[in-house]
Amino acid sequence: MKSTTLLLVLLAFAAGGVVGGFVSHRSQAVPPTVSDSAVLTARLAADTSLNIAYLYRLRDGKLDEVRSLLEMQADSSLVMLSERLAALPVGERDPQQLKTIEVHRDYSAKFPHTNSVAYISDGITKAYALLDDTIKERP
Repeated sequence: MKSTTLLLVLLAFAAGGVVGGFVSHRSQAVPPTVSDSAVLTARLAADTSLNIAYLYRLRDGKLDEVRSLLEMQADSSLVMLSERLAALPVGERDPQQLKTIEVHRDYSAKFPHTNSVAYISDGITKAYALLDDTIKERP
């Protein structure tokens, strides 16, 4: 069962990395293409697989595993979001998206957890720094 969990987590990270890398290099002005659709489809498949894994674990009473998987997914999504926001000038960053980073930071302060993936851990630190950048830029 642990190998299945690891496989699903790796699949989700791979799909997230593909989506994050692809999207971060695309302009918002570019209309959706077939390849955009393929990337979205791959992400939806990965998300569905993870959701089914969560449901099985919930039904088996493995709440700690579900919590850990959800925290890893939230960390990964946060890093992808922050990379997109970092590419924008401070004044163009969506306040609601910055609020998402703040909510993650607050959750992590209340329920400390570690992410063993160095890229993700570094990305979380960079994401929180975006909040500091925004505060510095306010008049």
